[in-house]
Amino acid sequence: HHSKLESYVDDSKILLSFTVANVDCLKQQLEEDLYLIANSCSENELLINTGKTKYMLIGTRQNLQQLPVDMTINFLNETITPVSFAKDLGMTIDSYLTYDQHITNLVSSCMNSLCQINRVKKCFDKEALTLIVSALVMNKMFYCSTVWSNTSSNNIKKLQL
Repeated sequence: HHSKLESYVDDSKILLSFTVANVDCLKQQLEEDLYLIANSCSENELLINTGKTKYMLIGTRQNLQQLPVDMTINFLNETITPVSFAKDLGMTIDSYLTYDQHITNLVSSCMNSLCQINRVKKCFDKEALTLIVSALVMNKMFYCSTVWSNTSSNNIKKLQL
């Protein structure tokens, strides 16, 4: 085993750390681990949805630009699709850990909730509205904020509007 496997309910992630100098080994190591996982799933009569199987490389812009653009990973006779961001437990994580897509999604979701609250605000007193805003907006803002708190000042400004 070269990588670390993390699972939550029916969702699994394989984490593999490598340097740019070792990128040639990455493909082989990852495919070996995927083969072991496929065998284990088969033995335990578990199905793998290869259509939902993706891979994402995470690193600095400088490091990721040094990697081959045509890197393909094969799994169960299919080519795994590379993605530049992925959603995991409510967080949208991107290749550079900028959290740009996460902040965009978060702002959109909070604005949607605020618009819905605005439509019915006359039905509630101030105390109830405060509770509703806390439940439907503020909890989204604080969820995993320690993870994405190092995002750009531009993203922070989007959240403050």
